[in-house]
Amino acid sequence: MIRTPMGRPPDQLARDPRRTRIVPACIRTRKPLHFRCLRGPGLAAFCPEANEVFHPDTQFLIDHWTGLARANGVRGGIPVRSALLPEALGRRLPRAFIADRREGQTVLSLAGTALDTFWRAPLAGAPLSALWTPGSADLLEQAVIRTAREARPLVIAAFTDSEPALTLEMVLAPLRGTSGQADRLLGLFAPASALIPVRGDVPRLVARLVADAGTPGRPALSLAVSDGRRIA
Repeated sequence: MIRTPMGRPPDQLARDPRRTRIVPACIRTRKPLHFRCLRGPGLAAFCPEANEVFHPDTQFLIDHWTGLARANGVRGGIPVRSALLPEALGRRLPRAFIADRREGQTVLSLAGTALDTFWRAPLAGAPLSALWTPGSADLLEQAVIRTAREARPLVIAAFTDSEPALTLEMVLAPLRGTSGQADRLLGLFAPASALIPVRGDVPRLVARLVADAGTPGRPALSLAVSDGRRIA
């Protein structure tokens, strides 16, 4: 088989309607080809503005909450509790929960059946911190405060202290209660595998990190100063 400098057999070159062979310029001139190499953008994983990749159930809840927060009439970027329809969560409902802020503590008011089974007790009325190790308490409290202050969901990546350990994500999103205050939380656990009760002690969660999800629904707070005095 005879090959041209372009690397294709002559009979595979394109022909025009008059069946006249079209010969590439590089074949006619025999000049070497030069390619200009341009530096492209770096990998997204190395960019500080790269989006986090969450569990699909985590991302679902973030998107659903964002849709509620952007509806007409929503105050301060935080939807009201009554706007949340449980059936909208679908198969994720057994792993979802609602929590209230009471006197500086976050208390579970509703918890899905899968969570009750995994922790071997009804969770309604229990503090959210009871599911976590003492060393994770500060990070959990900061996440609860930030999600309401910034009006956006936050995701805590964690694992259980059981053997074998189970990795999971917990997403928190703020809601307004009947008082109009952002004192309710919508939460969802998204495990890497099924939430199956383990033998031995009741598992506790160990927090690894907190990740922001989306853009803040409220502008950042700033200080106003007049003549060296703070006025707002």
